[in-house]
Amino acid sequence: MNDLRKRMKRQDNQYARLLMEQSKYVEDERPVPESVHIILFHPDTPKQHIHTIEFPKNSGNNLIMAFESGGDCVTFARMLQDLEFVDPTPQETLFEPFAEYSEMAGLSLMIVPKGFELTPPQLNANDDDNDGGELVDDDVTIENDFALKDDYDVDLDAWG
Repeated sequence: MNDLRKRMKRQDNQYARLLMEQSKYVEDERPVPESVHIILFHPDTPKQHIHTIEFPKNSGNNLIMAFESGGDCVTFARMLQDLEFVDPTPQETLFEPFAEYSEMAGLSLMIVPKGFELTPPQLNANDDDNDGGELVDDDVTIENDFALKDDYDVDLDAWG
């Protein structure tokens, strides 16, 4: 149990650091990426949903991790798969239309800078032993009214 508490504290710290990184995009210290990589489940189906992290639990504050690096997104997706998430699928999309779509859907984006070593929380939103305050993995259903490219073509379709 002590091991789990240490991992949770480390994860809280990494997500706090990630939150601090967001100010660099707002203050133009870092350019906003043209495209980002997100993780979808059941892409291009009626069951499609996007991976989010809810913090704190039951707050309804769902954060989408938008990775600058496709490789970092693939690594994160593999970690999710190791945690028994079913078929997390990295997808590339244009940042600006996706950010606008997310805002309209009431979701917040967190840009994960290239090389930022991020690990998923060890608890899922459906775990009963998470008594609140911890970061939890969650996912949000999004309408399939947009197109994404998983082959990394330059011509990415916009969110609709």
